[in-house]
Amino acid sequence: MAQTTEDDPATEVRRDVELAERETAEQAVNSRETGTEPADAGTEQPRRPTREREENQDSTPAQPGEAEPRPEAVADQKPEPQREPQPKPEPEPEREPQHEPEPKPESSAADVAETKTPEEVEPESAAPAPSRPQIQRGGSLLGRSAPPPPPVPPPRQIAAADPAPDRDAQNYEPGEILLVSADMAEAQSAARQLQAYQLRVKSRQRLGNLGLVLSVFRLPPGVSPPTLMARLRTELPDLDLDTNQRYQTLNARRRYAHRLIAWPDPIGSCHRDFRIGMLDTPVADKHPALADAALVRRNFVRGEAASPVHGTAVASLLIGEPGSPAPGLLPGSQLFAAEVFRQRGETTDTTTDTLLAALDWLAGQDVQAINLSLGGEHNRVFELALERLLERDIRLVAAAGNRGPEAPPVFPAAQPGVIAVTAVDALERLYPDANLGDYIDLAAPGVDIWAADGEAVGRYHTGTSFAAPFVTAALLLADHRGVDLTGTVKDLGPEGRDERFGWGLVQVVAGCR
Repeated sequence: MAQTTEDDPATEVRRDVELAERETAEQAVNSRETGTEPADAGTEQPRRPTREREENQDSTPAQPGEAEPRPEAVADQKPEPQREPQPKPEPEPEREPQHEPEPKPESSAADVAETKTPEEVEPESAAPAPSRPQIQRGGSLLGRSAPPPPPVPPPRQIAAADPAPDRDAQNYEPGEILLVSADMAEAQSAARQLQAYQLRVKSRQRLGNLGLVLSVFRLPPGVSPPTLMARLRTELPDLDLDTNQRYQTLNARRRYAHRLIAWPDPIGSCHRDFRIGMLDTPVADKHPALADAALVRRNFVRGEAASPVHGTAVASLLIGEPGSPAPGLLPGSQLFAAEVFRQRGETTDTTTDTLLAALDWLAGQDVQAINLSLGGEHNRVFELALERLLERDIRLVAAAGNRGPEAPPVFPAAQPGVIAVTAVDALERLYPDANLGDYIDLAAPGVDIWAADGEAVGRYHTGTSFAAPFVTAALLLADHRGVDLTGTVKDLGPEGRDERFGWGLVQVVAGCR
């Protein structure tokens, strides 16, 4: 019997498996060359032919007469999705698996070109390989366009004080501005205008003696009073508005003073009955120099009151009792002391609204002169109140300031109509820390001046604050006798008025009678 040349079934299955494995390897090579990867890249392909071979080996051999399954039938049983036909590349030797580079997902065309051999580099004019949708895996941003940058927030509008500026170092009350009006109807009309700027009335008081209505407005959070005032002066120029300015005492730290200004002897012998007002710190009315004096006090301080040292010293210079440790210039006069200074930590100061309330009270006491041993910056509201007092022929005497020769003018001393007083020592030399300026009117003793102390018998005081009472007292005497005080001065500087001594050192020639 002749033998058949047909292979046994196991041989045919093995040949089919090898053919399928070669086709799979060729497809993988083609994918790497085109820069794409299969949709299931990174997972191992199931080896169906191998599993079928194992099934054939375990099954019963085919009986004679039964049809053998053909390799095409085995291939038809694969559940793989049909792929688009691809041109079959030239066969190349199979690469060792350990030398195959790992496929790099989403490689750029430049990266693919660098990894090809010269024969594999495509010409520049060649059309790019068909692109497939890139697969996003693990939240990677490779291959995606960069997200748009977040929107830049608009610059924050910061007020002149945000800074966050130090609230104690500011020369005005934060969050407030002031308005003075001729009457209540005008004040209410102005308040309606200011509503457009989100301003609300914090307090309002009628100053009957000054003929004014004072309104305090609260600013919105974060708004700087100076910045808002600059805008309001432009947009509402008819309104009398300003910040709630802060003012400080003007003191720094001997018994030559009476002799220097030719005050009548003996000290304390000038018993004229004047009505004098003062704005200052509290006054220690139990001090031996003031215990029996004609002193009327009124407190205008909200919060902690300042130390009584400054106010007690000024009061004793004006009306200190004869024979006391600190006799005054006009012991027979009545002093109305408006206590306006507060204590904020290490700072002693007051505010414009407090000053206006105190001035209104003094105007109601029919005072003839007001001593202002204080100073700060110009303020329109304060200026208007002082103008009302000047219209009533109330004399205003103010300390010229202790901020040095380069400092700007100090108010209220620099306001027209107010008499500005600088300080000299026992040798008629200008106090080194005194302000200079064309607003200086007169000079008086103000260095090492012996006066009462708020807590002890007395001590030496220095500053233009302590020069002012000498001019206040001399001015009252001169007015009583109808004498021009500037015509009796001792000229200390260049002839005539100068910015250091003003008209010169005050001299009392009228006497007390």
